[in-house]
Amino acid sequence: MASHQFDNADRSGSVSGPPSGGDYALDRGFRGIAWFSAALILALVVYIVIEIGGKAMPAISEYGLGFLTSTSWNVQTGQFGILPQIWGTLYSSLLALMLGGVFGIAIAIFLTQDFLPSRLAAVFRTIIELLAAIPSVVFGLWGIYVLIPLLRPVANWLHANLGGVPFFGTSLSGPGLAPAALVLAIMILPTVASISVDALRQIPYKVKEAAYGMGTTRWEAILKVMLPTASSGILAALVLGFGRALGETMALAMLIGNSNQISLSLFAPANTLAALLASSFPEAGPVEIRALMYAALASVGHHPDRQRRRPGGHEIRHPQIRGRTMSATDLAVESAIRDLETTPAPKPSLHRAPLELRALKSGILTGLTWIAALLASVPLFSVIYELVVAGGSRLNWETLTALPPSAFDLGGGFGNAIIGTGVMVGIATLISVPIGILAAVYLAILDPDSKLAHTVRFLAKVLTGFPSILAGVFVYAVMVVTMKTYSALAGGVALAVLMLPTVVLAAEQAMAMVPKKMKDAAFGMGCTRTQVILKVVLPTGASGILTGVMLAIAGAAGNSAPLLFTALFSDYYLRSLTEPTASLAILIFNFSGMPYENQIQLAWAASLVLVLIVLVFNVLARIVGRQKY
Repeated sequence: MASHQFDNADRSGSVSGPPSGGDYALDRGFRGIAWFSAALILALVVYIVIEIGGKAMPAISEYGLGFLTSTSWNVQTGQFGILPQIWGTLYSSLLALMLGGVFGIAIAIFLTQDFLPSRLAAVFRTIIELLAAIPSVVFGLWGIYVLIPLLRPVANWLHANLGGVPFFGTSLSGPGLAPAALVLAIMILPTVASISVDALRQIPYKVKEAAYGMGTTRWEAILKVMLPTASSGILAALVLGFGRALGETMALAMLIGNSNQISLSLFAPANTLAALLASSFPEAGPVEIRALMYAALASVGHHPDRQRRRPGGHEIRHPQIRGRTMSATDLAVESAIRDLETTPAPKPSLHRAPLELRALKSGILTGLTWIAALLASVPLFSVIYELVVAGGSRLNWETLTALPPSAFDLGGGFGNAIIGTGVMVGIATLISVPIGILAAVYLAILDPDSKLAHTVRFLAKVLTGFPSILAGVFVYAVMVVTMKTYSALAGGVALAVLMLPTVVLAAEQAMAMVPKKMKDAAFGMGCTRTQVILKVVLPTGASGILTGVMLAIAGAAGNSAPLLFTALFSDYYLRSLTEPTASLAILIFNFSGMPYENQIQLAWAASLVLVLIVLVFNVLARIVGRQKY
């Protein structure tokens, strides 16, 4: 009996030995539940496409392809077109990629090529990664009250002196393309830097050693050997960063100006597809909603595929990088980094320039890298400073417990928004965690090589790059329209859609890392398949699973875009899950555009509370993730 079960625990970690006696029904039932959870993810993706496509179909029939080329968005006349939004989306994202990509790669070089002692480099990398933990709505608030005032004098000087150049053809009076692109660059920088660091660290040390042995300077080795060798991973980082920029909603809705025009000027207001949805959807009528659904479908079409594969088309699974549990971003680019193992290092061709000139060039590049690294840390310290000064000065018991004030009132707070955020994140956790862990059991243990497992694994990775605003549009079409009201329940479901892929992928990786000998030993003692999973695999992989759950909760707590379409907002405490409710992210978004000092102060205080909540869960994820099996 024991040897039969042992033999059926194959190398992939799947368990196929049939249980005996009264445990047979229990094993069949558990396997059925796990299979249903995995199939539910497949059904969810199919349902999202069908639902958004179905709601957009009337507008597609009415406007056709002219919707994509028209520049008019007029509710009164029923004329709708999204060419300015497509232009603004691509223009702002490309600008952000140029800035964030250059700075991100420079920081990756800075952190991997011995510019800093290892401990100091770890501290600096933590600083960069903290940028990714700050919710986009907080960056939007910072952009309005810190970045735009700093940019305005420079922009107006460029317009006054170089106004004949199309890029400086207008002045900067407020929100515009430049501040939006700069904030986008800051937001994608941690993604580009982190993945590029992983790619550069995968290069064997002997490659670098050989380059130095041929007489290259540090920067000749970096530019001619290290970067070309890591090019596949760096390209994956840039693709991910571009996708992150394309899908951003709240910061752009606050900073880009929401103007339907096409202009090369960096200082002119513009619009994006996501910003159009965020600004128009809450108050749209039936005709405009159909057009917005068409725009949502178009935003899916322009979002890049974030998956990387081997030339042969087979995906590579790499369960661990640098001995830590992988985040959703790591999982999305694991195969690109693994490509480095099969990529031959190029041989450097030495310049015959004098040694002094080569040393001077190396010194200049080193100085520029230091400047880039220091500049990249400025936004984080600036945001933290503003949160502590502007938000901390207003933080008190009344702020944490009172209701939001009306326009001309003083005082007030956002106690209802704290409770609303907690309730919706709680709903999302209750939905996504059981389904995600059960689906991961099927993917990692029960049937890892089945067609369903491969499909669900791929779709889960696709969902990690899913623009959050589309989750809101989907739940709006399914729940808000059906229930005829915005609600906390709908908001929780939308956040659950976003949390689910992170939980699935992190839990699968944690279970896959459980040593096979532990499972074999359990089978040798006569345990059934379900007992092995419940008593060995899940407890052993608990730290990795909890890490994924913590990261998912942190992401949900700071996500605001889907709540505009599902929970909306309320000035009162939550009384029922079937009514609109407040959230910290939407309160910040609403109050940031008000001309009242009291509301602006409350927005900063709410931002401080939201950042603290997100950081707490991120720190907990790091602490749990350091635990060893």
